[in-house]
Amino acid sequence: MNILIINDQTMLREGLVYFLENLSEEYNVLQAASMEIARHIISDVDIDLAIAEINVSGTNAMALIGDLRTLDSDLPILFYSLFSERLYALPLLRAGVDGFISKQASLKELARAISIVLSGGKYISMELQSALVPNILTRHGANSESLQWLSNREQLVMSQLIQGKTTKEIAYTLKLKSNTVSTYKKRIYRKLNVTDCFELTQKVAIL
Repeated sequence: MNILIINDQTMLREGLVYFLENLSEEYNVLQAASMEIARHIISDVDIDLAIAEINVSGTNAMALIGDLRTLDSDLPILFYSLFSERLYALPLLRAGVDGFISKQASLKELARAISIVLSGGKYISMELQSALVPNILTRHGANSESLQWLSNREQLVMSQLIQGKTTKEIAYTLKLKSNTVSTYKKRIYRKLNVTDCFELTQKVAIL
């Protein structure tokens, strides 16, 4: 099986190559430090799984998903990232990826995630699944203060806001207009019933 690692951090790529090649003799691991390199590899080789970071050489998650799906609409995609699973996993799964695993997870869990996605399944951690159950059971209407009421794009903008990024920085990262980001910001504040970024950060911590 051909597995493509898309990450601009050399040490992490090399570590993953070592881990995967020792995990199974069936795994042939290729590396790409940018989407440009990934495009060339996918054009030449049948890839069975792409393991990617959310931001790779300035390419954001949504653009990366779009590029990969254009190249191979059926390619399984697993995000392996330091970014918050709670903020990113569900929006990315809704956007069409097959799994999200934190770099803080154990190697055993990483192996499990890879196996699940390669088998055609979807992966999120047991911790996140457990955290979602109370929200599902207690959801009580459109005014419920839950991250689930935010659109995929709103959740991505929110994740940037709680990192302390300005509207201009978010617009650049997500390739949006500043006034569009401002509109998303207002919607997020309204839906989560907060008035500023400090309250937003506090609210997200308890949802």
